[in-house]
Amino acid sequence: MNEKNLKEEFMRVSHRMRKLNMSHIFSDVSQGEFFALEMLRKCQKRTGDGGIIVSDLAKSLRVSPPAASRMLRNMEEKGLIRREVDKNNRRNTYVYLTDKGLESREMAAKAMDDFTGRVMKRMGDENVEMLISLIQKMTSIMEEELAEKGKGDKDEETL
Repeated sequence: MNEKNLKEEFMRVSHRMRKLNMSHIFSDVSQGEFFALEMLRKCQKRTGDGGIIVSDLAKSLRVSPPAASRMLRNMEEKGLIRREVDKNNRRNTYVYLTDKGLESREMAAKAMDDFTGRVMKRMGDENVEMLISLIQKMTSIMEEELAEKGKGDKDEETL
């Protein structure tokens, strides 16, 4: 395959992977909700009380604060989370995982683990290891290229 075809195929497969909708794997939560529940569980383990500020959760999930708020509103309606306004700073709202949210996260995590296990079994350990290695290498190269591009842009602005 020539370089042009490789680039096109890389873009095509990247787009295909990004478009995968894993939500049907989970019974009662969306893919975004699963990742939010996972983040809240990790926060709960780390801090003990499990509260996280909405803006910090949005950053961790790489979504805008309004998108995070919409998702959290739906999760609150489902009883998966609860929100509390910070008594010391009313601009901050903390999000907490409920027992139902923890239970939903555990069911979704098991479903994701089962799905991933089936995919990896079909691919074979050797191929999975090679894929992980190649993705890590490509990600490092992309990060370097983006960092250099960022430096180049800054240098050009000062001219």
